[in-house]
Amino acid sequence: MDKSIRSQSFRVLDTETTGLDPRTDAIVELAWAIMRGDGTVLSSNSTLINPGRHIPRDATTIHGITDRDVANAPTLEKAVEQYRDLHTPVLHAVCHNAGFDSVLL
Repeated sequence: MDKSIRSQSFRVLDTETTGLDPRTDAIVELAWAIMRGDGTVLSSNSTLINPGRHIPRDATTIHGITDRDVANAPTLEKAVEQYRDLHTPVLHAVCHNAGFDSVLL
């Protein structure tokens, strides 16, 4: 069995939020991909999240997600349940600001 990283599959995760403070802001989008170590994307998906609060204009300017967009979206808890159903052995969080995203999750 090939044990090299190129043959292994893993999940890549990214988030969008209501602001820039991971201690007080909430997730409005969760996106993920299942990839192989050679760079092949096996599958990907994203879901909007209803944060239960107003999305400030400054945040919408960054990611384009509005209160209207998330009005009928699932809560973070429901979205994470779906995410956990993805069966791959390793989770790697790939993010633009690891300190920020890791506090959120």
